[in-house]
Amino acid sequence: MAVDATFEEIMARGVELHDLAVQGKAGASQEALKWLEQALQMQPDHPLAQAYYGSALALVGRDSIDPQERVVKALRGLKILDRTAAAYGDLVPVRILRGYVAYRLPEEYFYRTQTAIEDFSFLIQRYEQDSTIFSEEFWIKSISVCKIPRLDELSVLG
Repeated sequence: MAVDATFEEIMARGVELHDLAVQGKAGASQEALKWLEQALQMQPDHPLAQAYYGSALALVGRDSIDPQERVVKALRGLKILDRTAAAYGDLVPVRILRGYVAYRLPEEYFYRTQTAIEDFSFLIQRYEQDSTIFSEEFWIKSISVCKIPRLDELSVLG
């Protein structure tokens, strides 16, 4: 990490690594967490730094081979995402991040499907007010999350 990097540069790198982690790139979740932790230290009240950090923490849990660490990291990530959504619930990226984390966690252990439905319902309403906030494809996926238990059952969206 660059010592003299700005908050914006650190966040951009953290988000880039986060997105690679979401796609399953090995080691990206740990790297994203480091960058986003640095961003959070620079601006602890920044809602996107909080939300991306919480999501990255959940991704580190997803990637862990230790079952206890998987649960602990997922719960810590969710706690951060819930706190951030409670304070900044009108921010679309915060609701997208929490919605996806909640959606991807196994319901039988975490009981977060309702949170995902609430977040994606919010996103649908926002899209209907302003269709430029994200793509139509994302809007369709959001609708499918609200209608069926699991998005991957909808073969049309691959």
